Amino acid sequence: MKRKKLKKEERENIYNKYNGRCAYCGSKIEYKDMQIDHVVPLRIGGKDEISNMLPSCRSCNHYKATLDIEGFRKYLSKIHDRLTRDSVAYRVAERFGIVEHKTDKVKFYFEICNDDGKIKTWKINDVQKLTPVEITKMSHCVGLDYKKPYERQGKKIL
Repeated sequence: MKRKKLKKEERENIYNKYNGRCAYCGSKIEYKDMQIDHVVPLRIGGKDEISNMLPSCRSCNHYKATLDIEGFRKYLSKIHDRLTRDSVAYRVAERFGIVEHKTDKVKFYFEICNDDGKIKTWKINDVQKLTPVEITKMSHCVGLDYKKPYERQGKKIL
């Protein structure tokens, strides 16, 4: 299937959807490095339309491949099992506390942030259930750098 050739403005709009971050993992991506992912892959009936496109880092786009959202979530949630089964080094690192398995629960960046880059409305019970990774993703929605949570666009906010 031939893919739609995007105009520069369309590509920029997709990039800006999540403030220059991957819609899946929330990593900051440079415009030139952004890959555009079809949320519902063309191969399984997705449309080649802007509404079906999200900005993606190379890694997420590669691993998502032709999976739909739930298939990608399931694939990611099984990584710990595969590492434990296949990697002696990973099992040793776990035993010595060098790495720690936190959760198999996968929440994508776009599920935490709205299209306008702002945090979705959350109930207090939902916020209390967030993992540290999800909280970091949430901080990105409001322009905080996870390495400098006390700054916003270069200004201290404490």
